[in-house]
Amino acid sequence: GHDVIFYGDTASANMTWDQSEDDLVLTDATLSIDQGDDVIALTIDTEATSAIGIYLDCRMQQDSEGLYVYSAGGARTTGSMAKFHSADTNNNNRSVVEVINDEAAATGAVALTVRQDAAVQGVVIDQNGNNQALKIDTEATSNHGALIQTDTLTSGHCLKLYSNSSDNTARSMLNIINDNASATGAIGLSIQQDADNKAIFIDTGTQDFDNDHGCILIGNNNASSDGPLFHGHQEHASGGAQPVFQATHTSSNTVTFQVNAS
Repeated sequence: GHDVIFYGDTASANMTWDQSEDDLVLTDATLSIDQGDDVIALTIDTEATSAIGIYLDCRMQQDSEGLYVYSAGGARTTGSMAKFHSADTNNNNRSVVEVINDEAAATGAVALTVRQDAAVQGVVIDQNGNNQALKIDTEATSNHGALIQTDTLTSGHCLKLYSNSSDNTARSMLNIINDNASATGAIGLSIQQDADNKAIFIDTGTQDFDNDHGCILIGNNNASSDGPLFHGHQEHASGGAQPVFQATHTSSNTVTFQVNAS
């Protein structure tokens, strides 16, 4: 066999068939595909096992994209801009899609950004397997593990946890755990309410509680504990009579507040 070289108007621009490497090489040239029929424009069938199927080296780029997929107009209906589909049965640990910023000094590089201008979800996770739908493993120390910032809210929620499961297995809708006894400065739940409204509101509807299942249950299994289970403190500027704790019940046959000690 022989090398075959096709030249353009520019001396450095050419397409070369490298016979010794069995490679087709484009030098200072652009590969353009104009597919006018309703068929696939580009198909890559690789038998590689440990090698990369497609490799894009764009390390010299500064203010443009390494890969850009664009669609506009009204032609697209139910099709996706990009789709990664795996049906592999091997159970080795791996990621279907992996985004890595491998340089600690690149503090301005966000690993993944999603911008959604339409009034629909920005990210949807449909988890069908019996495992976490979202796991965040952060090494942050003085910053937040997760931050939700909503400065334009009206009647919506910053965060909503909703369940409609009829299963009666004992569980928590929200579980907050500080699992290190030495972390004496860590508060389990802190709420700052700057507005003139409730900081916590619990609506149990028409739930009929028995003696063992109250609306709020505070438990402590430490027999040597000498601190209160409930501590209320209020500072009022005018010095007026303001209750720290107030309980009201509309039924005359019900105990409003009860303390049992044994």
